[in-house]
Parts: sequence; structure tokens; C-alpha cells
Amino acid sequence: MKARYLLVPIIALAILLAGTSAFCDIIYMKDGSVIKGKIIKETEDYVEVEVRSKSGGRLSTKIARSKIRKIKYEDEEAEESPAPSGTPEPSTLERAVKLAEEAVEFYKAGDFDSFLDRTVKMMKLTRDLPDFKKAYSVIEKALKKPLPDLLEREMKRQCNKVVHYKPFMRLCPTCKGAGKIERIVNGKRKKITCPTCKGKGGVPCPTCAKRMKLAGRYRKLVRYTEEELKYVAWFRVLSGKLPRKVADRLTAKLFSGAKLFEMDRGEKYVKYEVRLKKQTVEEFVASLRSKGASVSVSTLDPHLYIVRLD
Repeated sequence: MKARYLLVPIIALAILLAGTSAFCDIIYMKDGSVIKGKIIKETEDYVEVEVRSKSGGRLSTKIARSKIRKIKYEDEEAEESPAPSGTPEPSTLERAVKLAEEAVEFYKAGDFDSFLDRTVKMMKLTRDLPDFKKAYSVIEKALKKPLPDLLEREMKRQCNKVVHYKPFMRLCPTCKGAGKIERIVNGKRKKITCPTCKGKGGVPCPTCAKRMKLAGRYRKLVRYTEEELKYVAWFRVLSGKLPRKVADRLTAKLFSGAKLFEMDRGEKYVKYEVRLKKQTVEEFVASLRSKGASVSVSTLDPHLYIVRLD
């Protein structure tokens, strides 16, 4: 049976898209209309998008790729949708592998901004693919590091769009790095602290901040195979009645030797995502218990372990 796709009329679209500011994916149709929503699934034939109605509800619709001119994803440049042609279109996995290969080339060439851009696009394409690891492995084998570690490194790297005055800072446009400017006060010329940079000589680079945020978000969205999950676990450390600084020091001792690449701080706990290279999660938990820590498994997530310090 031939698949049927629902095309949203332009008039109805205006009603559906009221209040969709929370959705950031934008689909540009060939008939000139624009659909804003959240893309929840992509295949070779259609794109399924969720839009919000004026009443606050959510509706999902499938749009044929042949009707799409281009797609602009959140925090990304507009990506052209493949146009129908006489030659077979590449599959989603093939496009993801191609993006991964481009990411490797950019990394080796030192263009880390383009590397991050291609890597994020690859991760978006493989969100629902069961064989996503084929695309991941292109980057991991070529650069000899797991993808989370590479994204962690990109969080700490400056953008290569401009020349930086200091790490992650651009030259102050007001004082040009001097930290002070001349002003006439009571008829006399005096040097005062630059109001733009507060005397630092530079201002935070917005491009660096954007790429760090992007790398950090996608570092948390890295997928793992079932085999890899034997060596990856999420630990929630409850500080209990201990002061935060004391709890942090004890946490550092408990997790010594483990590779930490995610840390979310809350009011009552610190959450770590741990990747182990030589021992399984069970062996690591046993080593924590041997140090006197109380470890239990979360009932909500079998990969979330709770380590009690008090």
C-alpha cells in the first residue's frame, strides 16, 4: 500500500504554528510555506514533525521529502533536503557516514568549528537508526578517541572565527585592549575604567560560548550500544549532611581512575556519567563498595547508581 502523507495547508498552518516558539526546527516547503516544529523522525521518504496548536495541544504530521525545499535544524545552518533525481538518493545512514568522514577531514585540517558542525549533524541523522555505530565508528577509529571525549575537548576549545585577545575573549571594541578610556571630567581629560570590558581589555566571545553550549548538549546525547553500556554507567552522588566542598573531595577520591566527562550539579547531589575502559560497571561498583561507599541501583534507570557518602 502506497504511503500517504499529510500536507498542512497554509491557512491551517498559521493556526497550528501559534505559540511554537519552543520548537526550533524549521521546514521550508517548495510551495513557499514554512513549518516550525520539532522533528521527531526522519526517513528517506518523509519527515515527521510535531507542531503545537493554538489551544496548546500537540499534533504530528508526516511531510514527503519531495515537497521539502530545505530544513533548518536548531543551532545549525539550513540543510538542503535531497531533491529527487534520476539517481538513487543516499540512505540516511550513508549521509551520516559521509558527514562523519567530512568531520574527520576537518579535524585533521584544524578546522574544529566545522568538525563540530558535521559531528552534530551526524548525531541528528542517527538519532533513530539502529546501526548508528557505523557512523560513530568512522570518527572514533580515525581519531582514536570515543565521541564523548572528543566533544568534551571541543567544549574547552576556542572558536576559530576570530583572533582572540585572551582565551575565549575578543578584543574590547571600546578600549581596544587598553582597559581604560579617556574622558573629560570637570573640564579635565582623565583615564577611566572602560565601561564595556570593566578594565579587562576583552569581552567574552559569543561564538565560543555558542559552540561550548552545543558541544556540551550533544555530549549528553551520545548513544551507546548494549555492549558499551557494560562499561558506561551513571552515578548519582548524594552529599547528605556533608558540606559541598567535603562531598566533592570525597567524590573525587571515590571516582579516582575513572574517566569523568559529564557533571551536573544540583542542590542536593552531584551526577556523574562515567566511562570505564578496563573494568565493567559491576567491577567498578565492587571497588567503590570496597572503599566503604554504599552503592544502590536506581529503580527508574538500571544504569543509574546511587553512591551514598554519609
